[in-house]
Amino acid sequence: MSTLYTFGRCKTPYGHINLESYMGPEYAHATFYRTDGSNEPLTMTQIGAIIAAGIGDCGQPGEYSFEEVENTTYGLNEVPCERIFVALMLLQAELFQQKYEVDDGE
Repeated sequence: MSTLYTFGRCKTPYGHINLESYMGPEYAHATFYRTDGSNEPLTMTQIGAIIAAGIGDCGQPGEYSFEEVENTTYGLNEVPCERIFVALMLLQAELFQQKYEVDDGE
C-alpha cells in the first residue's frame, strides 16, 4: 500500500487545503477537505475565498499560506513553489466541478 504524504495544510473559512502526494514533493497536488457541514454546492465566491486563502495575502512566489505538517517524511519547503501554484490552479478547476473531500472530524 502506498503512503500519502502531506506536506502542508492551509485553513480556509470552509475547510482546509492539503498539499499531498503519494510520490514526493515534486508531484504534490492540492486536495480540499470541506469541514463547514454544509451540503450546498460551493458558490463562486466561496471557491474564490478558498483559492485566495491558499495563495496568501501577498500572492508572491514562495509566500503561500500553507503551514508545515508535523511528523512527515518531507517538509513543505521541499515542494517547489511552481508546483504549489499549479496545484492550486488544478484545485480551482476541481472546485468548479464540486469535487472535494468531506472531513467530518472523525
